[in-house]
Amino acid sequence: AWPLLAAAAAKRRRKGRPYDSLVAEGKDLEENEAVRTIQADLHRTGMEDVDVCSLENVLLSFAATNPEIGYCQSMSFVAATLLHYLPEETSFWTLSSLLEDVLPEGYFASRMVGLRTDLRVLSVLLSQYLPSLADHLEAQEIDLSPITVNWFLCLFLNTLPAKWSHRVLDT
Repeated sequence: AWPLLAAAAAKRRRKGRPYDSLVAEGKDLEENEAVRTIQADLHRTGMEDVDVCSLENVLLSFAATNPEIGYCQSMSFVAATLLHYLPEETSFWTLSSLLEDVLPEGYFASRMVGLRTDLRVLSVLLSQYLPSLADHLEAQEIDLSPITVNWFLCLFLNTLPAKWSHRVLDT
């Protein structure tokens, strides 16, 4: 259902380029920070059943076709989860749709405006629904952002049990 919910097929049609050419473009990337980080992250997802070559193809292709975003470490968890259930090409188009069209604009861009907005929303919701906890955290000068930023960037896929994190991705 994820490719359908993310409109992956429509994304593929809009791009108008075959996935193989995007993989080739990703493989041709000059050695840069995104490529080095992808190479380092390939074995860090902890998902042993995911083909590392497919994960590399998906991530390099995304970085090549989205130079303004490039790669952010948490993308490997999202891509690996998709690859666990979907073929490589479908995983790429679903990842592209999620990161470019579904998440708020600027979520993974250098300033991470979309992510910062979500972190602020969490803070507001915490104050609204758990005011005593919010007050306690404020009194202790505890900023939740460093704790929760990875939750959001990984779309909760490495935070919650699979059963629940997949439900988050479903929404």
